[in-house]
Amino acid sequence: MSDPGRAEEKFEERHGAERWLLPYFEDSALLPVLLVVLAHVAAFAAGAILMAVRDRLPIGILGTFLLVIGSLMAIRWEWRMRGGFRAFTWSILGTWLTSGAMAWAGWHYGFF
Repeated sequence: MSDPGRAEEKFEERHGAERWLLPYFEDSALLPVLLVVLAHVAAFAAGAILMAVRDRLPIGILGTFLLVIGSLMAIRWEWRMRGGFRAFTWSILGTWLTSGAMAWAGWHYGFF
């Protein structure tokens, strides 16, 4: 049986993003919450991609640029802290693929 004190110590050892984001990847009960959050992020990114590519709006270009920079920083953080590409990186890449698919579908079918 696991020691509850040890679980608290493990949680307290984490700082920053590790403390607030990684439990969503480690606890299977939080998986539905993670999927909903990632779907919302993908929808937001799809809108930014469309504003940047289709409409050529500066705010869309800036938003997409900031999302790409933030994604690269998060991937770099995971590489440095955890020694490789883990679930966090793959979820970021999956979110970008979903965003691209949503942007294409929105453009192609005219609902974005």
